[in-house]
Amino acid sequence: MHIAIKGVLVFFGLGMLFLGIVFMIAGGSAENYGIAVVLIIIAMVLLLIVYRASSQETAAMASQPQYHEHKYDVKMEGSGDFSEEKLVCPYCGAPADNKDITLVSGGLMIKCQYCGKASQMEEAPKW
Repeated sequence: MHIAIKGVLVFFGLGMLFLGIVFMIAGGSAENYGIAVVLIIIAMVLLLIVYRASSQETAAMASQPQYHEHKYDVKMEGSGDFSEEKLVCPYCGAPADNKDITLVSGGLMIKCQYCGKASQMEEAPKW
């Protein structure tokens, strides 16, 4: 139901309710009480129609999923200087390649292809 129609129905419903109460207060005769009851019933019917239409629209909107799009712009940066370090054998100082590194249960092991010794790779502290 269009919002303008709902507004008109609520306006007339409240007006009829007001007039029904005025006739009820005026009283005095059965005719005034009869008019008051009819006006109050019409007002309640009009307000009930608006209430039902609003609740059906709310239920229809609640049953449809609402999609929200969120965009995040995240940059991963370190807190210090980053530089690539060359892998060297701790015994003979020969350069090592990635193929010389193996993963074992104790950590990363490097085996020198020149002197044949194996050692565990340790990362130096950044501070």
